[in-house]
Amino acid sequence: MHSRLAISKMGDRTELLARGKTAFRNRQWGSAFNDLSAADAAAPLEPRDLAELSQAALLTGREAKGV
Repeated sequence: MHSRLAISKMGDRTELLARGKTAFRNRQWGSAFNDLSAADAAAPLEPRDLAELSQAALLTGREAKGV
């Protein structure tokens, strides 16, 4: 059984992922990087989302974090 905290964290991750993907589509690279990074810290991103995180990192001058 999931704890209330674990469910809350997954809900937070889901929200962060959705916000990050929306920011990416809207070319808001800084917001996309921040939200996708936070979602990745909560649980590993899927390959497509990880590619978007990497691209956002490169577009915001965070090359070392985009590799």
